[in-house]
Amino acid sequence: MHFRFILSLGALVLALLLPAPALAAAPRLQDLDRKILYGEVLPRYLLTFGNLTGWPDAAKPPSAPFRIGVLGLDLFDGALEKFVAGNTLRGRPLAIVRADDPAGLAECQIVFADQPSQEMVDKLATLFAGKPILTVIFSADRTARGGMIELFLTKDDAVRYTLNIKSLQQAGLKASPELLQLALRAPPR
Repeated sequence: MHFRFILSLGALVLALLLPAPALAAAPRLQDLDRKILYGEVLPRYLLTFGNLTGWPDAAKPPSAPFRIGVLGLDLFDGALEKFVAGNTLRGRPLAIVRADDPAGLAECQIVFADQPSQEMVDKLATLFAGKPILTVIFSADRTARGGMIELFLTKDDAVRYTLNIKSLQQAGLKASPELLQLALRAPPR
């Protein structure tokens, strides 16, 4: 299975700093395979989302690790740990937590679910309602809907995302202007 990514890894960082027209000229990686998708692209998105989302000050003490939870299916195969090793997010050390049930991720700041069922997405939304936990759903074919951030593949296999601003606000989270600028507009629900 091959994927194409809308931005090169370096261009993603640059795109966050450039105005929207610069995105149109961003180069594409051809034949992005699963190893690159799970080893570099998705981890970079998760860290970028963490950097570009505002959390309430009382969400966690500054000394506590910034936890990224992986729910259920885990195709990272250790790549996420390698990607975050030695890095910090918002001045806090990073920790990866895995669980098959969302309740096991209640102490995380970001919860990532890969190809979840709609039932699981609904369970996440119910369990984490009103809590400052950023839910990121990757649904290649967009069959599961309802995360605060929904990553998906376009018809030409580019990775893109939409934001659910209402869900972010209800959780006390704030999307930065850069995060808003790069997002596709989510269709009404």
